[in-house]
Amino acid sequence: MTHVVERAHTLRFHGKMLLQTGQDGSSARAKAYLQEARAAYAKLGMPRHVELCDLDTEPAQVTSKRSTTPDPGLFGFLTNLMYGE
Repeated sequence: MTHVVERAHTLRFHGKMLLQTGQDGSSARAKAYLQEARAAYAKLGMPRHVELCDLDTEPAQVTSKRSTTPDPGLFGFLTNLMYGE
């Protein structure tokens, strides 16, 4: 049973990663992965994870990393956390 849960997690993480790349061909594949993960979570009785898949497929989540504002990354996040800039 563990491998079934891990497969669903892997599909969800991979699907979310593909959505964040913003590449044209990645969106359809990402949505397919997220739908498959959602179906597995529903079958396993994991409602919270079903909700996570739903959140990941909302239009606000389907954004390109190629935005006008640069992503500060981990270093920027930690700098803000330490110095409040």
